Amino acid sequence: MAFNDAHTTGKLHPLTKMALDRMWTVQRKDGGFNWLLLGMPPMEIDEHYGVTLAALAVGFAPENYAKTEAAQKGLAQLRAYLKAHPPQNLHQ
Repeated sequence: MAFNDAHTTGKLHPLTKMALDRMWTVQRKDGGFNWLLLGMPPMEIDEHYGVTLAALAVGFAPENYAKTEAAQKGLAQLRAYLKAHPPQNLHQ
């Protein structure tokens, strides 16, 4: 949704903001997310995918969403997760 908003209207749609804000409410304290792991690449083999996708979505979200209080807190937790869980393979 954030990618679409950035590449079409350049405006953060209210539903996109709602989805991004909701994302932070389900973020774990370690900065990750409870991600479905079914062993199916690329999305379902590790938690890095979800953390990275969240970071990209926030980075692409228009209207400086990344500077909001909720995003700043969530991004700090994403950084902590990535620091505590360094990449183990090229996919990550």
